[in-house]
Amino acid sequence: MAALQVVWTDIASRIAMSDVPYLDTPGVCPVCGLVSTASVVRVGGPYDRYRYAQCGLCALEHHVVRAEVHQLRFDQGHRLSCNAHR
Repeated sequence: MAALQVVWTDIASRIAMSDVPYLDTPGVCPVCGLVSTASVVRVGGPYDRYRYAQCGLCALEHHVVRAEVHQLRFDQGHRLSCNAHR
């Protein structure tokens, strides 16, 4: 897994911000498609209290809304579902 992380981190570091697509799927990395493994909240500076999900494969941090749990969501039938099992 460590070798894959090195390769994917290198790939992600070479992608321009404008080439990273916006995904309407919460918790999924827009670069490699893996479900995010952790999230951090920035303290201080221009992004104070912004929450970022971090990908365990390519190390990309992408902004997620703090009021939502990024692994769970309600579908149209108001059932709670986990994106990792979709």
